[in-house]
Amino acid sequence: DTGGVALLNVVTMLFGSNQVLIKTLETEDATSGAMDSFMCMSLRFGIAALAMFFVAFAQRRRDGDDTADAADGPSGCTLTCGAELAVWLFLAFMLQAVGLQYTTASSGALLGSLTIVL
Repeated sequence: DTGGVALLNVVTMLFGSNQVLIKTLETEDATSGAMDSFMCMSLRFGIAALAMFFVAFAQRRRDGDDTADAADGPSGCTLTCGAELAVWLFLAFMLQAVGLQYTTASSGALLGSLTIVL
């Protein structure tokens, strides 16, 4: 399936450019000046939260869920578990961004890739 292979290549390119993008945003060489790690990650996770909100809203409208059960939304456990995972992921990305202040983007990418295997 060529569509799946193309999508996999796009995701791989985005994953590979992640370290370079964060390193560029945090250095003085960036065109708009340096951005601190916390601001960079907050912006990144804020955009992701908005995107997920709109995806969930669109899916709910597409499914035509206007019954009382659907209006309740996700269960409390789903929201709590999702929030906990988001906090852990935010901390991981934040530590990775702070680490990029002290090393090169290529070294950070190598170390980040090795932790995925572990």
